[in-house]
Amino acid sequence: MYVSQMTTKLRNDNPNRHHNQINAVRKISQMWNAMPQKERVHYKQLAKDATREYEDRLIEYRATGSWTAYTTFERLTRNRNGVEVADRGPGNQGPWVRLPSEEKNDLECELDTYEQVIFPPRPKEMEEEHERKVRESKAKRRRKIEEEGFRWE
Repeated sequence: MYVSQMTTKLRNDNPNRHHNQINAVRKISQMWNAMPQKERVHYKQLAKDATREYEDRLIEYRATGSWTAYTTFERLTRNRNGVEVADRGPGNQGPWVRLPSEEKNDLECELDTYEQVIFPPRPKEMEEEHERKVRESKAKRRRKIEEEGFRWE
């Protein structure tokens, strides 16, 4: 949950910068490791509460075929850029935040003020460049394995 919230914050704070999730996760990991234990408790408890509520809703769904709305957390879904949520992957539907609002931490309150929390997909020309780099990286790895030989250790 922290990663999705911080990814949203980073993308909101840097709207004209190319988003690279690998670099974002590295930065977010550094921020998490530097975060005081007291602040981490919020996210650890949110994860426990959300898991418990999800499991309860899953049992309810299996028994009845429907379930009631979550009361511990919600997904922010503000989308003012015209991107259809259905066009996004399952990991880009907006960040989860704590409910009720008086239990939200500072970051969750900040996310509530954003006009946009679901971001458009990578432009086609950037996607092609990304795929080219992936192909080059795989070819480089293949050459290295062939040159050095693959060894199980």
